[in-house]
Amino acid sequence: MKSSYNDIIGPENEALRSCRDKYSTVAVQDVPESTLEALRNGEEWAYNDVYMRYAAPVKDFLAALIRDEEDAKELNHDVFLSLWTGRDKIVSDRGIRGFLYMRAKHLAMNYFDRKKVKQKYVDFCQRDPALDFSPDQYVMGKEIEILIEIALRGMSEQQRTIFRMKYDQGHSVDEIAAALNLSRSTIKNNLTMITKSLRQVVAMFMVFFYY
Repeated sequence: MKSSYNDIIGPENEALRSCRDKYSTVAVQDVPESTLEALRNGEEWAYNDVYMRYAAPVKDFLAALIRDEEDAKELNHDVFLSLWTGRDKIVSDRGIRGFLYMRAKHLAMNYFDRKKVKQKYVDFCQRDPALDFSPDQYVMGKEIEILIEIALRGMSEQQRTIFRMKYDQGHSVDEIAAALNLSRSTIKNNLTMITKSLRQVVAMFMVFFYY
């Protein structure tokens, strides 16, 4: 992950604590093997059990990415439809989370026109999403970069420009303000909003999908 993004993520922040508290039960309780087996065999009760467990966090993750609650609900439906049709590939609780995460991420990318997402990140995403999602530190960093790219698509052009100048190009607040002919407070306020939004996305990933 780009070292300049460390300020966004941080070792601990309010978004991470809030997300951990909200989804603590879901994050630590795995789906029983008997339920997984029933899901693979097409038992609707098992699918309903998984849906009730994971639908809310997946929808919240999508809403944080695309910043549209109603569209997030529709994409969430598509995610779980894909889970049902691909249920025979699920081998573990981590596999379910990996499947849901990768499917949600790809749908969010498509939502913003996938061709506009950096190709190197798209190429990285082509690995099998379904079987056993256990990302190492390198993979986690790349996933966070991808999520940031997707989330930026839902922001205004001005916010994207400010983000690029700050975190990709390394400009100071004063330099950005001068270049964009905006006040220093406007730049700082935008950076605060951007950082808060991105931390919410990353917190969902780290608490629900990664750990």
